[in-house]
Amino acid sequence: MAKASAERGAEVRAQTRPVEDDPVIVDALGRRCPAPVVMAKRAMRREHPPQAFHLLVDDEEALHDIPALLARHGWPEARRIDLEHGWRFEITPP
Repeated sequence: MAKASAERGAEVRAQTRPVEDDPVIVDALGRRCPAPVVMAKRAMRREHPPQAFHLLVDDEEALHDIPALLARHGWPEARRIDLEHGWRFEITPP
């Protein structure tokens, strides 16, 4: 299972390879909640001023937990993109 998650992560990273102006990609594929929430929180605090980032997840709990995290911290609702093996949240600061 871990190998399959790693392969899916590599597949998604290849599709979303960042360039200079692209947001940071936080890869939480294969990790179960609360890990994606913790990773998102760290990304939200990483830069001052806060920067946009994309969060890759494949745990269904994240579909509820990430929007709740953003709302608690006053961040706008993230755009959610369905991927073949999970979802990408496009998160922008307030």
